[in-house]
Amino acid sequence: MQKGKLWLTALIASFVLIIVIYAMYSNNTGFALEILKIGGVLLTGYFAGFGRGKAVVLERQQKENQDD
Repeated sequence: MQKGKLWLTALIASFVLIIVIYAMYSNNTGFALEILKIGGVLLTGYFAGFGRGKAVVLERQQKENQDD
């Protein structure tokens, strides 16, 4: 499962990189900058959600350990 996530992430990053490079070579830097802005926001949201999910799981485990 983890290997699949890694491949998917690498594939998406590769596509974004290709689009940005193409936009830079076609003198469309505004488009490339917008793609990078959107990608940065999405990446930040992903990591924030990952951290939140991890915190929730740890909180549940601590409650279960205290109840035992």
